[in-house]
Amino acid sequence: MRKILIITILLTMFISSTAQAEEPQTLGEALKVANKELEPICNTENYFEKNNISGKPIKEEMWSGRSLFVYGSPFKFDNATGHNRYLGYTLMDEAYTNVLFRHDAWGGGTINDRHWIPIPWDEKKVKMSLIKMGEKPIRKNSFRNREEYRSSIIRGLQYYADNGNGPPIPFVPDDGMEWEKYVHVLQPPTKYTWGMGRMWHQKANGSIWYITIPMAPTLEPATGVGPVTIDLSTQLDVDSFKDVEPGDKVTSTVTYTLNNEHSQPETAWLRLHHVVSSTGEFPITLEPINPADTLDANGHIEFQPGESKTYKYTFTVQDKPSKIVSRINPISTDQDKDWSNNRDEATIVAKKNNLWVEILDHSDDVVEGGTATVSARIHNDLGELLTTRLVWKVDGKIVKDNQNFDLIGQIEDSITFNASSGNSNVTVEVNPDRDRPSNEVAYDDNKASVTVTAVPSEAEFEGSVEIIAPDVWEPLKPLPFTVKVSDYLPYGRRSHSHGERGRHSHRYSKSYNINVSTSGEGKLTIEWNPFDPTGGYQKTKPVTKSWGDSFTKSSGSYSKTYNYTFPATGMRGMSESYVVLEASASRAGSAKKVVKITPAPVKTPNLKLTQ
Repeated sequence: MRKILIITILLTMFISSTAQAEEPQTLGEALKVANKELEPICNTENYFEKNNISGKPIKEEMWSGRSLFVYGSPFKFDNATGHNRYLGYTLMDEAYTNVLFRHDAWGGGTINDRHWIPIPWDEKKVKMSLIKMGEKPIRKNSFRNREEYRSSIIRGLQYYADNGNGPPIPFVPDDGMEWEKYVHVLQPPTKYTWGMGRMWHQKANGSIWYITIPMAPTLEPATGVGPVTIDLSTQLDVDSFKDVEPGDKVTSTVTYTLNNEHSQPETAWLRLHHVVSSTGEFPITLEPINPADTLDANGHIEFQPGESKTYKYTFTVQDKPSKIVSRINPISTDQDKDWSNNRDEATIVAKKNNLWVEILDHSDDVVEGGTATVSARIHNDLGELLTTRLVWKVDGKIVKDNQNFDLIGQIEDSITFNASSGNSNVTVEVNPDRDRPSNEVAYDDNKASVTVTAVPSEAEFEGSVEIIAPDVWEPLKPLPFTVKVSDYLPYGRRSHSHGERGRHSHRYSKSYNINVSTSGEGKLTIEWNPFDPTGGYQKTKPVTKSWGDSFTKSSGSYSKTYNYTFPATGMRGMSESYVVLEASASRAGSAKKVVKITPAPVKTPNLKLTQ
């Protein structure tokens, strides 16, 4: 089962395609040019310095290799991919996340589909996720939420999607999103350097995930200079390796080409990787057939128009699903006539008994009592027809049990069920009895799960305010009471275009400020006739008190209570009185409660005759 998705972003992203005579040639020149450009934004002459606020030195190799201003040393190395989670630190000593680092999780779809958290620098959930990861909190800077960076973010996200590195993560640039409200800027872009940002999104189960966002240089590529003619391509000699055994060493060839119609030589970056499911992405050495085609230390080589270069490579067959991925990208430009042929893949089908499942899709916006659908793909790596058992469960209860499930290659299956309130855990498992077959190489990937969250229907849920107090209360005693506020706060809806597939809509969590106002009014006797058991004429004074409270809640249902005490009230003799309590809350409504106050007895003075 594919549990981890890996993505790497082109090194060429971090080398400006706007090379001109005035482009900085040294780190010192780059800092000077960047500081001059940023001065109007941050109101300081030297924003970037040679040491960050904690004294960590700037790393010259990060600027020369990737046009980034990074301080300190990289940390949290990942053995599976050979990349660090963090490149080092920002000028403000925040952790500088690495765009080349693998995704901790990616559930498919587009970048636009995620429930991105707006204004993340003010969001407590983001702060808590940083603390959990051992990072420092977000530091304030002058570059966040600036509309002039929207184009830079969109072009960066487009690179992220288009350049063919790792699993495809589509991006819809024309969805109308104000992306600057979602991206915390780690490094602002300038004319000659890329910037870097970070976004966070919240999954249905409440977990917080982040993604590192490249921000394109502010000097956009020139337009109106004629059609793009460059077309780099790659082709693997074998598109599928079949009938191989785990442990086998397999050798094949791959070819890289620059189209004949292009008018000048181009330097390209060549890469070949063995992508192993649930493990990682591992580089494969390219051995040139012609020694003159040996790559430099960065994997770069120059092509003449119409030239092809062929390389031999060798890999070891693994005991889990894997594939060979070849990539080629231009270095001196960010243009290519056809990005689709910049990448080629070859699947590796090892002969082994292993069944595994993966969740393909599940319902996102489910209303309580409505139907939810979960789909999965079931794989048979042996490639031969077998009959086994497939079981679907919802919250531990079997809802679909196929005792004779015929499987060859891969087959998709799904269930539809009525969603109850809250979270439903859906599990699909193939060969749960471990007897058809009984000799799988692994069983830990036979099962996959997903959580489906159902929310109350907005039309069916009416807010309420309730005052909980006794109907009758004793005189001259403070009156305790409770105000309970319950409501459902609607989710926002956002739609964006998927081209020929039409428009897609998804919900996102919104934040609401709720104000609660509470007041009470009664009266208290301050003068009465002590010789009249009824109290006679009584002089009273009004007793009033009010409270104001507020809180912030995100989309979804909630219930909140407040406890108050109203001052003592009451009249004397035989006169009853009343305390009127009122409460109201934003969106939820209002309530009123009348409490009868019993009369206080009149105590007649004990008088004695005297001479």
